[in-house]
Amino acid sequence: MINQLKALSGILFLVILAYGGIWYTIAFQAEKDVTKRLSVWRDSGIRVEHGSIEHGGFPYRITVTIKNLSVATRSRGLSLEAKHIELISHVWTPRHWLADASGLTVSVAGDSTILSSTTHLASYRNHDDGKSIIAFESGASTGFALTRFMGQPASTPESWKFFLRSSGGEAEQQSGLYAKRFLDFKLETEAGPKSLSVMGGISGPHISDWTKPQLKNWSYEGGLLELDNFVLRSTNSFLKGNGSLTLDEQFRPLGSASLTVQDGKDMTRILSMWGLPTNMPLPARGPISLTLQNGAASMEGTPLFSLKSIIQ
Repeated sequence: MINQLKALSGILFLVILAYGGIWYTIAFQAEKDVTKRLSVWRDSGIRVEHGSIEHGGFPYRITVTIKNLSVATRSRGLSLEAKHIELISHVWTPRHWLADASGLTVSVAGDSTILSSTTHLASYRNHDDGKSIIAFESGASTGFALTRFMGQPASTPESWKFFLRSSGGEAEQQSGLYAKRFLDFKLETEAGPKSLSVMGGISGPHISDWTKPQLKNWSYEGGLLELDNFVLRSTNSFLKGNGSLTLDEQFRPLGSASLTVQDGKDMTRILSMWGLPTNMPLPARGPISLTLQNGAASMEGTPLFSLKSIIQ
């Protein structure tokens, strides 16, 4: 019996020793990978500033903590600032990481969309096929505020979910008029009786910054923003459909959408909250053909409003 206990103790000691070795190897490598990634971004022209970077979490978790992180492309296509970010994983889930951020501020597309959060927890998962999924949701956030959206003052939705899925590499070779997708997205929001669900993707060459040369190259090389499914719904009304758009030579939206409306008057009222004209002639119900071209939006051939360049 004593010999069995000694053997069991020896095995347990070896297991703990092996686990500790594996943990420290992975933790040190994770810290090294994060430091290297930030350095690669800096070398590629992205503005990167940060405080200390440290690993921790033994024995249950693997964490990499970054203090006072600031990352921004030169023309603020994307800007992220956080007082504290803790990246979290486990030995047995090396492809799944959580990012726990505090004092977070994010701006997109030349500050046309700005959001902030007191704390936020996001999820990153890398799958076997090389595709990565990043998930954000209001339930994992405190003090969230959406101050601008697509260049317009915005109100913060009561609840929301946002997912991004990358292709895991450069966009596939162009086939036909438009290139293959490199990014899929899904957005779901609710505010009282109103809800919005959008699914789609972006095709063409990657856009590394919010500049005219980058946007011009994207549109000329088959870039396309596709809305596979769009549903705006209220208590007794809805607007749903699909569409796609790119940019014209003056960087104005160019595309079309096929929609269906129920209670057009109520939908007009809701859309006006997003800064769209209140005199949009939405029918009471039925199909709608929306066209964006020559710097104007039209519905069934009737001009609605002018379109501006998305970049100055």
